[in-house]
Amino acid sequence: MDNQKKGSGKARPTGKSGPSQQGKRPPGKKRAQARSGTSPQRTNRPGKPRGRPSAAPSGGVKKPSARPPSSPPKAKTSRPSSLPKKGEAPSLEDRTNQARKMQSRQEARDQNGRRHKRRRKASTRFYSILVVLFAVAIGVTLCMTVFFNIQTIQVQGETRYEAEEIIRVSGIAKGKNLLLADTKGGEEDLTVKLPYIGSAHIVRKLPATVVIEVEETTPAYAVQMEGGWAVADQTGKTLEYLQGQIPSVPVVVGISVTGAPPGSPMEFEDEEQKKKLTDLTNALKENNLIEKTNQMDFTNGSDITVLYDNRVTLKCGGAVDLDAKLAMAKEAIARKAPDGQKATIVLTSTQATVRFEDNVSSGASSQSPSPEETDVSSTGDAGISSEKESSGAEGSGAPSSTD
Repeated sequence: MDNQKKGSGKARPTGKSGPSQQGKRPPGKKRAQARSGTSPQRTNRPGKPRGRPSAAPSGGVKKPSARPPSSPPKAKTSRPSSLPKKGEAPSLEDRTNQARKMQSRQEARDQNGRRHKRRRKASTRFYSILVVLFAVAIGVTLCMTVFFNIQTIQVQGETRYEAEEIIRVSGIAKGKNLLLADTKGGEEDLTVKLPYIGSAHIVRKLPATVVIEVEETTPAYAVQMEGGWAVADQTGKTLEYLQGQIPSVPVVVGISVTGAPPGSPMEFEDEEQKKKLTDLTNALKENNLIEKTNQMDFTNGSDITVLYDNRVTLKCGGAVDLDAKLAMAKEAIARKAPDGQKATIVLTSTQATVRFEDNVSSGASSQSPSPEETDVSSTGDAGISSEKESSGAEGSGAPSSTD
């Protein structure tokens, strides 16, 4: 029987289980618990209590543990997937949602790419500007300190001043920087400190040359002041102040001047007289009569008188249409008043009347003008009439006129 018991099959399991089989769970139980979200409560092994045994309170009643029982973990809820299950065709809504997601992702990538591209461009532009500014600063510094120093100064134009004096007054000197030269200030100094320079222009020529262009002005008239004469040009700028000598330019009578510093505009007491003088001077110069004009008399403002060539008196009337009046005076002098003949020409806006003076010795009878001298001028002399005055001991008649 012993052999039969030994040769029989596997030994039957006893009611007691060994320590190796107490903690085992049947297969599949753990997965089922994980799916349901519950976990089995752990139990202490028999004979091996966990932790320190709590002391029994007095009275034999066991107090509950201060440690709360562990709550079971929350079950993980998974989001419903928009993807179809395996083996199933995706629906139209799934395909639309998937396309929208892909499109939004692509737009986000494109937007990020454009943002990075703009940042790169901005940084590149910023550094390029810094490089350009740095290069310009270096170039300007070199031009102001090392390069373009003045080596040659030229003076162009004929004046009564020497070239060295013009260069000295202009403030331009060799060795100075060409770009830093004060050309405007030099031009103003030349016209003020050297009054006979009417206009000045300073030109830079790279790399190291300065050209000073000057033009001389001419005296136009002289106004009497206390102790001398103030000479001015056509614009009214005072050129010089003469004492003890008569100027060789037309003398102005009947106008008061309060100040005349050389190089500066002449200061008149009455601005209206200044305007009349300027207009008359311009008209005389326009008709080429200024060179032989001896005197301009403004004593009577409504009858301005000009003495021409010390023999012809021009009565211009008021300061109106002076250009037209002096143009007729120029033609009348050329045709009706030959050299050596004294005459008075009365000018209006449309007509010039020439009156000749015939000096006769004392005791001689006055002569009436001949027809050739009194007739109105022939064709080509329209607007110009001639009269003859006789002067002597017996000649007291008024001048005859044939109109």
